[in-house]
Amino acid sequence: MQIQFQFKTANSAIENCPCRYRVTSAEGGYVIQGKKLSGETRAQLRQLGLDEDAVWVPDDVIERDA
Repeated sequence: MQIQFQFKTANSAIENCPCRYRVTSAEGGYVIQGKKLSGETRAQLRQLGLDEDAVWVPDDVIERDA
């Protein structure tokens, strides 16, 4: 999978920033970089596959136009 950085959250410092990447290879789609979920929050996810995970990101990472 090949990805290209698009942008990070507006409130981010230099590092450790939630951000969005566009997948530029055949798979298409996006990769989201965010904060790890707590065990309590992960337990609320539905049908999480063994090869799946979830992260939290601020609204502006998802809702912003590239």
